[in-house]
Amino acid sequence: MWIFKKTVNAKNLPLLLFHAIFSYIAFVNFPAGKFFIGWDALSPEFNLSLNFQRSIFASWQENYGLGALTGHGFATQLPHTMIISLLSFLLPLWSIRPVFIFLCLYLGGLGMYFFTRLLLYKITFEEYQRKFLITTEYICLLTALLYITSLATVQMFYLPLEAFIVHFTALPWLFWIIIRLVGKTNKINIVLFFVINFFSSIQGFIPSLFVVYV
Repeated sequence: MWIFKKTVNAKNLPLLLFHAIFSYIAFVNFPAGKFFIGWDALSPEFNLSLNFQRSIFASWQENYGLGALTGHGFATQLPHTMIISLLSFLLPLWSIRPVFIFLCLYLGGLGMYFFTRLLLYKITFEEYQRKFLITTEYICLLTALLYITSLATVQMFYLPLEAFIVHFTALPWLFWIIIRLVGKTNKINIVLFFVINFFSSIQGFIPSLFVVYV
């Protein structure tokens, strides 16, 4: 009981509320027992080895008619296929894509929470930080909830394409790690920078998104 009380304190309550609200959203909308195949879905879980091959030899796509130079960034799907491969060991086939989609929604909201916290700490005085610590956490909660429940987000996840939802997920984390790296260049921040950018590159499947990302 004392561990629970220690965990659920005034400072941690906003973050716990975020997890509770997200869990409710996922529970209500998760397509249990159904394959979630929609607009432009890549679905590498149906043939992982073939999709690894398409990512490694990305310039020429034999599945385009008789073969063609692709206009999409299939090489950027390597991180996506790696994640799907890991999920395929843990989950039934029908649930892999929905889990990935809700994971993107969750990580995007969580990233906005921590990005807002870091930004507020950077632009406020230390005296303000101590005095309004709890208020700051609720501001972070508000921005995270607005990020995952806005009309644009609903539209994006109603007809999801992996490149766009990864862009949604990566955006706050990219801002977060850039601010951290500029503030303090150490090994941890450098490693985090490369890891976040590696998985963020999934959005490069769409050329216009790759331009925004760069």
